[in-house]
Amino acid sequence: MKKNFKFILLSVLTGAFASCTMDTPFVENEQGIGSLRLYTNIKGETVTRADIDEAEMRVLRENAVVYIERKNTRDNRHDVVRKYMGLDNIPADIALAKGNTYLAEGWTGDSVSASFDAKFYRGKTEEFRVEDQTAIILKMNIANVLVSFAPETFELGLSDLTMTVGHSRGELTFSENVEAGSTLNNVGYFMMPSTDTSLSYTISGKTADGQEVTREGKIENVQRAHQYMVRLKSNENPDWGAGMIKIEIEDIPVIEEEVEIFGRPLIEGVEFDLADQVVGTPGNFQEHIVYVCGYNSLSTLTIGGENAPAVLKNVSNNNLTNNTQEEGKEIENLGIHVDHSRIPDASSDVMLDQYTLYFRKSFFDNLPSSDTEYVIEINAVDSNGKRTEASLRIANTESAIEVMAPAEPAPVPDKANQPMAVTGTQATLTGYLYDAEASDFGIMYREAGASEWNKISAKDASSARRKLRSMTRARIATRAEKVPFTVTITGLKPGTKYEYKTYADNYEKGAVMTFSTESVYQIPNASFEEWSTYKASTVLGDRDVAIPWSVGNKDASFWGSGNEGAATAGKTLTTKSGDMKKSGSYSARLASDEAVGVIAAGNLFVGSYVKTDGTNGILSLGRTYNGSHPKSLKVWANYRPASGVKVKDGNEEFVPANFKGGVDHGQIYVALTTEPVEIRTNPKNRKLFDVNDPVVLAYGEKTWTGNFGPDGALEVVEIPIEYNERAKKQAAKYLVVVVSASKYGDYFSGAKGSVFYLDDFELVY
Repeated sequence: MKKNFKFILLSVLTGAFASCTMDTPFVENEQGIGSLRLYTNIKGETVTRADIDEAEMRVLRENAVVYIERKNTRDNRHDVVRKYMGLDNIPADIALAKGNTYLAEGWTGDSVSASFDAKFYRGKTEEFRVEDQTAIILKMNIANVLVSFAPETFELGLSDLTMTVGHSRGELTFSENVEAGSTLNNVGYFMMPSTDTSLSYTISGKTADGQEVTREGKIENVQRAHQYMVRLKSNENPDWGAGMIKIEIEDIPVIEEEVEIFGRPLIEGVEFDLADQVVGTPGNFQEHIVYVCGYNSLSTLTIGGENAPAVLKNVSNNNLTNNTQEEGKEIENLGIHVDHSRIPDASSDVMLDQYTLYFRKSFFDNLPSSDTEYVIEINAVDSNGKRTEASLRIANTESAIEVMAPAEPAPVPDKANQPMAVTGTQATLTGYLYDAEASDFGIMYREAGASEWNKISAKDASSARRKLRSMTRARIATRAEKVPFTVTITGLKPGTKYEYKTYADNYEKGAVMTFSTESVYQIPNASFEEWSTYKASTVLGDRDVAIPWSVGNKDASFWGSGNEGAATAGKTLTTKSGDMKKSGSYSARLASDEAVGVIAAGNLFVGSYVKTDGTNGILSLGRTYNGSHPKSLKVWANYRPASGVKVKDGNEEFVPANFKGGVDHGQIYVALTTEPVEIRTNPKNRKLFDVNDPVVLAYGEKTWTGNFGPDGALEVVEIPIEYNERAKKQAAKYLVVVVSASKYGDYFSGAKGSVFYLDDFELVY
């Protein structure tokens, strides 16, 4: 039985006491503000295991992105009015204008073309209206196409069994690999490109007598959230050979049974942090509130413990879930008031069991003075047997107050929400200052395992101290009085683990935390030593098309070019060359040419040539990328533009004034994006690269209007990469590099004979 797992996330359902920040209402009518309670669940599947561990659930929660979109009645569009990064950051109640029509959309996981472990989940609600109180449920189902071997395949006795499955942007090989381990029993996860509807497969192996067996085919019209189980059969013939193999493919929807995985009970302080001591002196305390919530019901909720005040140790029953009326009064008389409520929700079938514990001022004021802190242990166990423990710590004398470090470090921001906090060569770290009298404070860091620490003083030290001193201070300091400071460490090594901690004056004994810098991304075949050809169908018949890749497969090649389009006219624009090179034996040579009076630009790009549309091309720019943040792109180049530019009729408005008849322009640009970018040169549906496209996070370019490099030799050029605001909240998943010997070749404008030589591309960190 296939199962899908529904993750019910307590932190987004915690009600009025949840420690979330309410967004400012989006008001555009006179009907007022309504409240939306958004329930979420994430549906997955399981084939080879019975459960999903809490660590994976936590990652899915942290990486989830949820949008709330308002329907625009003028043009039937949906405009984003709320965006949340991480399910724990969704407010318990979302304020939205009443009367409007909305929908919610979300996704989480890793959108990878082909992987044995990266899964992607996506979902969208139906349109809904918000009234005074509205509740909806957003279901994020698995969005991958799944492929696996049927178990009985392994009983046929085939050796060296492999299966390669893939589409235009990625493939997986199922095999018994001694070094890497077996993947024969694994499930492969595929994200289908918009242009692909099928998966191609090649299966090979050897029979008992050593006979080679190979079968190829396609799994047509694949659908997400379906598993395609490939089954090899021998037609029940005990003496079968290569001719007797039968392949069956079973289409199995993976979402059939729901298994609820509930979060643990929640215990948190209301407007104070349970991790901090409650500090005061008799007569000088304030009321403190603790909120406890669990799913369906809490079986036990106890307060007490070995170091609790004696009055709590002596109560008749410290389990608040089954107190009698008399036992409840006993606790109330101590100064602890308990509110209990249960909130049903029909849309998600979830019942929340809520307790609010009011520790009154009188409770604290009546505690006997103690030289050590009191610790009230709070334990909650729900009906599913899941437990959460927390403590309320109380200090009512000077000697009971914990000795606090004058400064402490904050964890490195989550990569999914602040991807630029730590890059390959620098890190922006945060600390908290508690001592307003500290003359010097900041961050200490070192490479993990090193003996010596490096110190970076906080640049905003003066303002941090002034802010701390200006706070209203009680007679006894508490952890609530702190101000953040940041330092930026530069000159770090890529792909390296570091340790860091805070210091303040001579205090250097604080907690040690770690971070790792991003790894350098090595551009495949950056020096263009590997070349091959593939067959392309043109109006002139099949043609061999050159690509800078070791295997003749344009979809697998990291680099692409317009050679396939030029082959329609019998031209080759991009080739290998030994005339000029920086290293190795070859460089790439890009030469613009002319066919039937139209200029075709010599070009090279990271991505794939999809197809020819008449005399136009459709490209897919971008290849999967590790998300790092280089400062520039370096390449060795030589450019010689030709003169006598031709501009295709009708495209004059897209090229510079006086360009026609003049000298050609060459260009290189680099971009980091969240998804591949489709390029179409057909004027009827033209779509070219737009640096302002929301998928673009970083960009850099260099344009030449004359010669570059000495005659017969390459010269290095470094193109700075600038990051936009979107890059601060999103990680790049694709690298785009485009080179053109005729910059305006997308408009079929340029000069025949413009030539670019390129070698040794490198991302500089």
